[in-house]
Amino acid sequence: MIDFERISQNAKLKALAVIGSRARGDCSEHSDYDLIGISEKCNFIRFTEDQYVIELHTTQSVLDWSSKPSWWYALECIDIKVDDGTIGSLPSLAKQWQKNYCPSEEDIRRNLYWIESVVRKILGSNSDLKLAYILETNLWEILTGSFLSRSMPMPANSDMFRLAPSIIGKELFRGLLCGTLVQKRKIAMDLCREIIETHNKALELTGGS
Repeated sequence: MIDFERISQNAKLKALAVIGSRARGDCSEHSDYDLIGISEKCNFIRFTEDQYVIELHTTQSVLDWSSKPSWWYALECIDIKVDDGTIGSLPSLAKQWQKNYCPSEEDIRRNLYWIESVVRKILGSNSDLKLAYILETNLWEILTGSFLSRSMPMPANSDMFRLAPSIIGKELFRGLLCGTLVQKRKIAMDLCREIIETHNKALELTGGS
């Protein structure tokens, strides 16, 4: 049994909440505990308690998370254990931050460069083994582009595969991961072309083409 009160006292926290799969209720029996806390300083602590791995991220204010877009999805659902009257506002704040999010020109350019490179590699692959390797090693960047092209922040590692099906579609996501090599290639190319077109339009609007 995790003693959240004791963790809060030992870390001198003003507020403490569980996030991630433990907060959403879609965890497994052995899932880690991801905790966030309000403290006098920003810190990260990883430890074990009652045979569970616990990762505690602390910051000085809930507003500090406004500059960490990849966290916003996880902050939509929190299980508050200790509250100083501020941490309870995080879910609504996270949703508002997402609503107002606009990827930077730098992020768009970086992803565009990578996606164009992926397309060239796919078109130039001369064996099934090489094609499979290209698709596997560039999957994350393709999914990242799918989020950015919809003006959505890139999720943290732990949230990407949970959220991606709702972004590109469950069937496409399943095919991208579990389909035949031919299916994976077609889906990847279609996604890449869509991302490239959207990125180029975004850069035109900002005068950065």
